Amino acid sequence: MYRRRSIKRLLYALPLLLSTSCSSTKAPESKEQLKLGALLPITGAFVPGSTFETALQLAIEDANASQGTNTRKVSLIIKDTKSTPEGATQAAQELLDEGVQLIVGAVLSSATKAALNVTIPAGALLISGGSTSPSLTNVDNQGLFFRTAPRDDRLAKAFGKYLAANGVNEFALIANDSIFTRDIADITQDTFEKQDCGLQPCSYARYTYPESTPPDDPILDDLVKAALKSNPEVIFISGYAEDTASIIARAEALSFQGTYFMTAAFSTTGGLEVSSLEVRKRLNWIDFGPRHGEGHKRFMERASARIGATAPLLLAPTYDAAMLLILAVHHARSTDPALVAQSLWKVANQPGQKVSKSELTASIDSLHEGNEIDYEGLTLVEFDQFGDSTSGQARINRVDDNGMTITEIID
Repeated sequence: MYRRRSIKRLLYALPLLLSTSCSSTKAPESKEQLKLGALLPITGAFVPGSTFETALQLAIEDANASQGTNTRKVSLIIKDTKSTPEGATQAAQELLDEGVQLIVGAVLSSATKAALNVTIPAGALLISGGSTSPSLTNVDNQGLFFRTAPRDDRLAKAFGKYLAANGVNEFALIANDSIFTRDIADITQDTFEKQDCGLQPCSYARYTYPESTPPDDPILDDLVKAALKSNPEVIFISGYAEDTASIIARAEALSFQGTYFMTAAFSTTGGLEVSSLEVRKRLNWIDFGPRHGEGHKRFMERASARIGATAPLLLAPTYDAAMLLILAVHHARSTDPALVAQSLWKVANQPGQKVSKSELTASIDSLHEGNEIDYEGLTLVEFDQFGDSTSGQARINRVDDNGMTITEIID
């Protein structure tokens, strides 16, 4: 099945692989306003979608500030996925009902998977800057799904090796049952089991709770107590920010003295501020973010200032997702989702003149002159034959004695 789907996706990508663009023979592009849709978790249990909305707003502002003769104004229609697959299904259908077929989103992998069940049969194009689950690669997307966010499996593999290489023989793994956190947990434990932990075998104990568990649910008390019975050196929490903070508080109340590892959502939603410095020095958060292109630092500063807090790493690929859609429309000189999908590969990948985020006007003008571009953007984005991003690096972050964050690249 996987091989059959791989061949099908390769066939969808053939227009890119066969020859160069025929832009010079394309019909003139409409100057009507370009409408993009967005699927964001504005409400619900996940990081508020307003942070991701900021990335898209900045992209739209930059696009509309472009002064080239070939530019067209862009508007954004946002629908709330409510942080659930059911909400994503409804939100995607609402966009389709409004005639929007070029969509950025969703953020949660489970929401994106649900949305694809609606968008693919309708022939709409979806590009996500936040969904990182490897399982999305296996969706038969008919060439109509891309993502600028890197896959989680590379992070989890790097983390499993990191634990063993740093003398950890066993750990307790507490994970909620969402697609995102379950994938990280599965791959981490599988990689860890295969490592050489010296005289003792590499071992772990896993404790799982439902995705919708509230942070104050007594089930978390039971999980933490069970996890601490084996006196683990490390507790690895693969969950959302609120439940991660709750699990740490419970472990501290039970006098756990070891080290915590967790996913980066905890640090980017204020989680670090709820712990004392002594506890923060025992926290390590892992992330697998995009590599940084020109303008990345300045963008993160702009986004953080707009949000009023540290911008999550996935805002940069979300910005690039919107920009790539805009550039692909200019390349295709059409808003037809199938044509725009073919153009996404062409504007993101070699060959073509490399262009950065700051060269938007020149990029659009160059496309209308019949030239090819290779948009590197904020994250050095490139798509493989599945529409997945090939850009990314795994990092471990920790707090030093002075409360400063130290980052170590592990992949």
